[in-house]
Amino acid sequence: MRETALLVEVPEAEPFVGGWRLRHDPVAVLGVPAHATALFPFVPPNEFVGPTLDRLCALCSDVRPFEYELVGIDRFPEVVWLRPSPDDAFRSLTRSLVSSFSGFPPYGGRFPDPQPHLTVARVSERAQDAFVHELSEAIGSSLPVRCVASGLSVFTSDNGRWRRDHLLPFGPTD
Repeated sequence: MRETALLVEVPEAEPFVGGWRLRHDPVAVLGVPAHATALFPFVPPNEFVGPTLDRLCALCSDVRPFEYELVGIDRFPEVVWLRPSPDDAFRSLTRSLVSSFSGFPPYGGRFPDPQPHLTVARVSERAQDAFVHELSEAIGSSLPVRCVASGLSVFTSDNGRWRRDHLLPFGPTD
């Protein structure tokens, strides 16, 4: 299945969670770097044409790069993740994307106001306590991790593998 995702990459997290993600997050081995999802699913790759890219570029030019920290380990059912703080800029970005591309609600409409997060692992709920303890022992002293969101990455999948097709920088810092 061919899909498109709009992601804010988090390269600052790779040294701390890259190995964990490769072992425990199936999309990491498929080419998806550490990230916070801005919008998924998005326009299918075969429908991703010039006007869509132009609208995305214009939207990104209105977003200022923003600083945040990864402050703690948290969990959803079946997912262990890192919490960005503050998260208002992530939420604002997603709202802007949904407003501009209303046919693509976050996560297909399952989560209308999704919690910004960086997935570290997919872990069954019964194994989460042990996993979170192990992860905390390994990376807890490295938190918080200071990060800067400087652009939006357009990732597409083809035959299960993901690749970055576009990196759209956010507007000026002034």
